[in-house]
Amino acid sequence: MQSGIEQATAGKRAAIGRTIAVVAMGMLAATAIPVQAQADIITPVSGTVNVQLNASYGIEYAIDGSGLSGGGASGDILSETHTFGGGGNSWHSPSVDPSTIEMTFDLGGTFSVDSIHVWNWSANNGVVTRSVKAVDVSFSTDGGAAYGSLIDDLGDFLLPTSGSDAVPVSTIAFPSAVSGVTHIKLADFVNHGNSYTAMSEIRFGGSDQRSPPTTRFSARTW
Repeated sequence: MQSGIEQATAGKRAAIGRTIAVVAMGMLAATAIPVQAQADIITPVSGTVNVQLNASYGIEYAIDGSGLSGGGASGDILSETHTFGGGGNSWHSPSVDPSTIEMTFDLGGTFSVDSIHVWNWSANNGVVTRSVKAVDVSFSTDGGAAYGSLIDDLGDFLLPTSGSDAVPVSTIAFPSAVSGVTHIKLADFVNHGNSYTAMSEIRFGGSDQRSPPTTRFSARTW
């Protein structure tokens, strides 16, 4: 039989053991929580264009997922197809020389950009020649104040099958990635042989260059 002193000593040891276990459990409960993830598909937050057929064919309809089979929200947008182009789901110009068309896109941050993804125009009357064939691309690294690093005559973008209501994406890689990009300008358009030019949807490829992901820790209290 243990004496009173031995029992007290054993009790203290047990208490210390429980304290160490609780501390260890608290340490194991700490979890890393990513605060910011990097991007692969860059969706512009806004766009401007110097010409549009009417308000139903504004540039905003080329960056909002309208007309895409998954609404641009499937988690794999490049596998989505675009239905017939029309008012409220595509950008469309009036009858103008395509080389005079100019549009800009605000990426909503700072990115390294390496490619462009375009869903071209297919109308329910079978017309597809209004689709974009090639375009000049330039980049701004100062919030759109100035543009440089011109890629001249980037193309050829896919000409959709006449009558298709499921147009796939056409992806073209840049000769090399461009870093620090905040805005992108497209100009000097070439289409597939029409007085009108149209584009159903557009995205860019690259990676987010804003502050790298940080980690915060949470620990349980027992």
